[in-house]
Amino acid sequence: MIERLSTICTNRMISENIISENEYNYYQYRLLLFIESVVGHSILLIIAFCCGFVIKTAIFLFAFDLLRGYTNGYHCETNIGCNFLSVFTLLWIRFHEFIFLEEWDIYQGGVILSMIFIIIIGAINHPNMSLSEEEFHAVSRKARIIAVLLTSLFFILSFCDVERAYLYYLGMGIVQTFISVVLAKMIMKGGVINAER
Repeated sequence: MIERLSTICTNRMISENIISENEYNYYQYRLLLFIESVVGHSILLIIAFCCGFVIKTAIFLFAFDLLRGYTNGYHCETNIGCNFLSVFTLLWIRFHEFIFLEEWDIYQGGVILSMIFIIIIGAINHPNMSLSEEEFHAVSRKARIIAVLLTSLFFILSFCDVERAYLYYLGMGIVQTFISVVLAKMIMKGGVINAER
């Protein structure tokens, strides 16, 4: 359904000369991601609203989307799988909040390590994006800058005595992006996950 909608919209853009036919794959994929993102975020925000942590969820989504928009990362094979994984991840983050708040120094170390690994790895050149080498290096550079900026924001707000529960969700945006990038690297390199298929 969602893929069909992105296809219809892309065909309409071609028929109205907004894009050329050789840009079809790029725009169809980007529209697909956008629509899936809107649906997925709506599901997460509804769950967060029902459970009483909308602001925290919005903070997490801000950091995660901002950073992952440049790093790229793991993609489920279906939108349903992606939404299920997103709900599971959000609930996991919520139910483990008290543990990480108790072990704040260890958690801060995890945020720093995630940033360092994102700086080392940069971005993932997802096959559907087919970035040129120059584009890939530009995206990787932006991903590294955003990782540093978000981590800096995390620590600046921490020093300003912002409530740690909100900082936890900001930091989780960085940590979850790191996890997504590592999973994608493992799959693309034929690592552990591909060995099971």
